[in-house]
Amino acid sequence: PDSTRIRSEPMLEQIMEEEANWALPAEEVYDPTADILITLALLALNVLIGAYFYIKYGKRYKPDWNRKYIRELPSDVTPAVVSYLMKFDSDTGDVIATLLDLVRKKHISMQMIKKAGRKDKDDYIFKRTRSDLNGLHPHEKKLIQWLIGSKGQVSLSDIREQASDKKSAQYFYKQWTKWQEEVLSAVNRLDYIEERPKNAKRSAWFVIAVTIQVLGLWWLMGDFDYILLCPLPLLFFRMKSRLRTQTGQTEYAKWKSFKRFLNDYSRMASREPLAVHLWDHYFVYAIPLGAAKKMENIARISMPGMEEGSVQSDTFSSVFIHDWTSSIDHAISKGTPESSSGDSGNSDGSGSTFSSGGGGGGGGGDRGAF
Repeated sequence: PDSTRIRSEPMLEQIMEEEANWALPAEEVYDPTADILITLALLALNVLIGAYFYIKYGKRYKPDWNRKYIRELPSDVTPAVVSYLMKFDSDTGDVIATLLDLVRKKHISMQMIKKAGRKDKDDYIFKRTRSDLNGLHPHEKKLIQWLIGSKGQVSLSDIREQASDKKSAQYFYKQWTKWQEEVLSAVNRLDYIEERPKNAKRSAWFVIAVTIQVLGLWWLMGDFDYILLCPLPLLFFRMKSRLRTQTGQTEYAKWKSFKRFLNDYSRMASREPLAVHLWDHYFVYAIPLGAAKKMENIARISMPGMEEGSVQSDTFSSVFIHDWTSSIDHAISKGTPESSSGDSGNSDGSGSTFSSGGGGGGGGGDRGAF
């Protein structure tokens, strides 16, 4: 109100025209090419950095094997070792495969117990047939000592009963973890896996780099733009801390070829009949390879260790495998520290077929089945 620069003529239109002229040059000089080039450069930089570290520290070895099929077992290793080689882990399906392999090797036998009632499921019993463990690998011996023990047998119903008792389930879980350690030791003795702990640190730096870039770009721009996606390729180059060695990668390729043979054999069976005596050997490896269902559809197997007239051909089926693996999984889950900490059930072990101590309980050595 105290301004002396006052004119009587209207100025609004002139002022608005001047402001429009001032804004016009700024609009004319804006060119998105620079933003696009910066975005592409940042994207390329992240891809190159990720690729460099992956090739130098995380690239898989090239296998010395490139055939599509292999009809014979690639190597003389146990199903549990094959499973770990394929997926860097052991699961309960490996326990079943190992038990069936021990049946094939005639160290144990398997018997199916028919139940009279329609609602009752058939039971299965694994019995030890040899007193010595000569010729077996440490993890095979461990499995016999753990599951079968001095009692000399273990049934599917025994496994299911494990989950009903706190102490028995806890002991079951501990023995399971020890068995996994034995399998890993067998893999390490064969030089299939190499540990690269520094890769985990490098992957952590990748995550940090992505986070810093995204936050920095967001702070500079103030809103979301496609340039924020440029750091994300680094996450695809995260390196594993465990890799297969040259030997391991070659064996991995061979077992994949063998798996391909098992999966595709249903189409070849009519033209190339496979010797019946090989199916029992192949089946125990089809379980860790994930090809058991395919073999079930094209073969009926009878293993040498089965008791005459007591095991039917449908023993080797997805239902049989599912019953055993789900029962073992349930017992393991009940024995994990997380589950046991909140369990208020019976803890004295007296109500279970197996317990963690005493003459009739425990597992391995001179104790009971578990």
